[in-house]
Amino acid sequence: MTNGRVDTKDWIPNPSNAHVLKIYDPEIANFEDKVKLFQSGGRGEVEFLRFRLRHGLYGQRQPDAQMICVKLPFGGVTADQMDVLGEMAEMYAPLKKGFHYS
Repeated sequence: MTNGRVDTKDWIPNPSNAHVLKIYDPEIANFEDKVKLFQSGGRGEVEFLRFRLRHGLYGQRQPDAQMICVKLPFGGVTADQMDVLGEMAEMYAPLKKGFHYS
């Protein structure tokens, strides 16, 4: 998925035989590396700000609070995965809820 398009090879069937996007491990590893680099002082705040905004992490007015925008290209999510997102919101969101926009 390097060209911004989703090809059929990027979709995999899950146990329910629904097709969802593959987890792109190099992207996750890259994100973790960039966070560690920033936390260690190896990257500046402005550079990391640009990086995290491109990845859907937005600072909030409350101290130590972040909003995470979960991207679901082409609705590539199952009911079970949506349940997990709901559980995460219950565990970590102060108001125990999430929202969506189109």
